[in-house]
Amino acid sequence: MAITLPRASLGSQGAGIPRRARGRLKLPDAGDVPKQEVVRDPGLTVPDFAQFAGRGLEDVGAAIGDVGDVLRREADRLQIQHDATSTTEGETAFDGKTTAELRRRATEDDPSRPDFLIDFEKFIGLGDKGGGLIGEIISGLKGVSPGAMEALRLELLKRGRRIANGAGGLALAARQRSADDSVEAAINVTVGQVERDPDALPGILQETDRIIAKFAGTMTPDAERDQRTIARQANIEAAARGFNAAGRFPDATALLDGRFDQDLSPSARARIRAGIERAKAEEDVLVRRAVADAVAVLDRGRVPANLADVQAIAQGTSSEAPLAEAVEDRAEVVAFLRKPLADQAATLQARPEVTTRRALATEGRMQRAHMALRQQIEAGNGLNAAAELGVIGDVGPRPGRAYPRRRSFSSSKRPCGRSRRRHPLAQAPS
Repeated sequence: MAITLPRASLGSQGAGIPRRARGRLKLPDAGDVPKQEVVRDPGLTVPDFAQFAGRGLEDVGAAIGDVGDVLRREADRLQIQHDATSTTEGETAFDGKTTAELRRRATEDDPSRPDFLIDFEKFIGLGDKGGGLIGEIISGLKGVSPGAMEALRLELLKRGRRIANGAGGLALAARQRSADDSVEAAINVTVGQVERDPDALPGILQETDRIIAKFAGTMTPDAERDQRTIARQANIEAAARGFNAAGRFPDATALLDGRFDQDLSPSARARIRAGIERAKAEEDVLVRRAVADAVAVLDRGRVPANLADVQAIAQGTSSEAPLAEAVEDRAEVVAFLRKPLADQAATLQARPEVTTRRALATEGRMQRAHMALRQQIEAGNGLNAAAELGVIGDVGPRPGRAYPRRRSFSSSKRPCGRSRRRHPLAQAPS
């Protein structure tokens, strides 16, 4: 390292040397000057400024790099936040719109329509061409990353298929109801037919099976089986009612002989048995009423026009004996009525005291006929009354009914109004 010597004794360059002597003065060489080591402070370190300057540039670069990383991380965080907000809003909008649309279509459209589900899937955007509500929501996203957009599309497809499944269940239920209504209407028709004509039951059952088979594609196998059972059971019960209404109790009972065990539930079999017993009870009431009307006619000395029918339905019942006695005693009553009123009265007074039921019944008929004839004679209708009682023949047209008849069977309520088949007792006695 070069050492600059002090120049204080010389002042400025050339000072103290005469101008004329400057050229003759010989200055010492540098090699002639003795070297002197610089005394250094042991604690003093001379810095290497070049090395230090290089390291400062690296630190500045590192600081700038750190700032860039922070900015990138912040930008990523903001993007994630934006993606999450936008996709969540898209999912919420999708759920609300699809639910509202399905509710609207369920009320304003016909879910049983074949294209109901297809049209709803198109609205969602589940078709091959995409679009629909899913495409509308995806295209409306702004500033969303491609990855988030694809994830949202897949999520909306999943949700769309889920709500489409719900719409499919709605459509299936609607088709099931429509099929049930159609089958029920058809069954009501066949039930009416077989109730009017119970002998047509076998053909009606075949027709019912054919109708239900037409709806096989719209029902589950269990629903189809249940519909068939319900239809056949309803027609069998209707046939039983038809037989009961016609008084054909053996035919009604034959429906329970095992032919229809697979079609009749225990409760249906119980209903048929109860119906038969109820119809028999109603028939017994009607038989007693018909026999009473017939006996009343016989008491007047006439023969009921439907006597044969009454005797047929009374056979085997508690009313058979009274009717037979009335028929047998008719001759005795007619002979009694052909006597003059005074002789009738004398006969009644002279009759010995009777104790048997039949003798009491005969005497009662005589007394009732005698009183009726006497009242009519006193009212001036003697000839008409005699004709009505069978004492004399018909006297020709009469201006009015001289003797009020008892209410005939035909004017009474029929036992089974559901059937149009005419009951044997429907003909009124004369």
